[in-house]
Amino acid sequence: MEAAIKPTSMWSPLKNPTYAVLFIATVLSNIGTWMHEVGASWKMTEMTQDPAMVALIQTAVALPIFFFALPAGAIADIFNRRRLLIAINTCALVCAFLLAVIMQSGGITPLLLLAFTFALGVCAAFIAPAWQAIVPSLVGKEQLSAAVSLNGVGINISRAIGPALAGALIVSVSLEAPFWVNAISYIFIIGALIWWKPNEEVHSGLPKEHILPAMISGVKYAKHSKPLISTLVRAAAFFIAASAFWALLPIIVNQGLNAPASVFGIATGLVGAGALFGAVFLPKLKAKFHPSSLLFGVSILDATLFAVFALTFNVTVLLIVCFLFGSAWIIALANLNVSAQTALPNWVRARGLAIFLTIFFGAMSLGSLIWGNVASHLPLTYTLFIASGVLVIGALLTTKFKLNLGSDKDLEPDLHWPTPKTDDSVLNQENVNDASPVLITIEYKIDKTHRADFLSRIGQLGEARKRNGAYQWGVMQDTENAETFVEYFFESSWLHHLHHHERTSGDDKKVQQEVNVMHKGENPPQVRHMVGASYRKQH
Repeated sequence: MEAAIKPTSMWSPLKNPTYAVLFIATVLSNIGTWMHEVGASWKMTEMTQDPAMVALIQTAVALPIFFFALPAGAIADIFNRRRLLIAINTCALVCAFLLAVIMQSGGITPLLLLAFTFALGVCAAFIAPAWQAIVPSLVGKEQLSAAVSLNGVGINISRAIGPALAGALIVSVSLEAPFWVNAISYIFIIGALIWWKPNEEVHSGLPKEHILPAMISGVKYAKHSKPLISTLVRAAAFFIAASAFWALLPIIVNQGLNAPASVFGIATGLVGAGALFGAVFLPKLKAKFHPSSLLFGVSILDATLFAVFALTFNVTVLLIVCFLFGSAWIIALANLNVSAQTALPNWVRARGLAIFLTIFFGAMSLGSLIWGNVASHLPLTYTLFIASGVLVIGALLTTKFKLNLGSDKDLEPDLHWPTPKTDDSVLNQENVNDASPVLITIEYKIDKTHRADFLSRIGQLGEARKRNGAYQWGVMQDTENAETFVEYFFESSWLHHLHHHERTSGDDKKVQQEVNVMHKGENPPQVRHMVGASYRKQH
């Protein structure tokens, strides 16, 4: 039977003053963001009756993260995350203010609205990986799951308040009011980030990676991380189908039910209220069920909700569905986010989370396009039935991909590799960052009785090497001496190899010890480092 997660109070991270201040400021900022999305969606329904154009609002919000999250994650891993967050939130403030001015002047058009929404989405793409990456530094490891869940609660508290407030302001003040509030909301998060004084980061003294190599390193880690791959597969299967709810909700309220903006605000507010309800009970659910089982359960629940609403198309049922969908949504999102967090060491955390966000928002963007176009050609009832079926099929096909596979692994750097010796005539500080390939070989003496076990263990070690940036990894056997094996792998530069030394984890050390214990002889396996002589600068 799958093990359940030990429960931790969802509110415990708020005892940390720094986390509490940033959390509250983020909630206030997110209230403005949700008000913008409600205002933009409703304004689009006034300007056009095409469901595909209305669904493009969700696409404009989500698509930038699909394109920009990975470079944003690399930047967040390389540069100071606090300064980055201040700079990007300031850009978002300027963009939101300009949109509010244009809305107030009456000069908005569908394409201009999409352009500004896309620009704010770009800012969000650069904010999200950096923000998620700082969470483990604000709370202890034992509170990480609670902090991630609480972040989801914060988003959905703002989802409960923002849309309802936007709907009220649209009816009582003007359609422009939510856009002004959104601009003002960025001031709170900027102020909190200026107030926050994190501990100075300890640097090794090695030159930092450039953005493109850092992006490649992040992709390599993700490609060879089974815990992260499993999380990404489950996320894609769920979000593509579940995105139908977000893409179709404004169309359902405005065109399907002919209801006013206030109903749309109440409906989206109930999603947030349901998410808060789900988050409160999430620790108890985790104590009884494995995250993989919870995700499967909420997928089936969402499929049922879609089908029930399709059969009973009225406002009351919609509001009930919104509340239950919100509960299911936060359970799915929190479990997937924690699974991604626990799959990543700190050195690649922002990049790994950026890949998770890329899958999340890519699936949401693709889903919005799909469901908007389906609704353009088929009745809303049929579209909801199709989305329900896709949810069930996706849940069934991905059950073998388990969540939280990295929760019991020691992924933080162990620094067990000794500093490699070098000859200054071959390699020195001036050419340490040359784009010269580096070949590492390790020679083992393995008894014939241990051959199969050795090859199995060293295959696991090879995955660890590739996670940390190695390429063309393999094992060769001596044709003259069957007990001699040579492991080899390449790295892109000497600097990259030195970074590899810093990144080998406690879990990598355990696998390497299992390999080394099978080595015969008094001396440890012989390691050699070689650089590409034809590319090396001559001095």
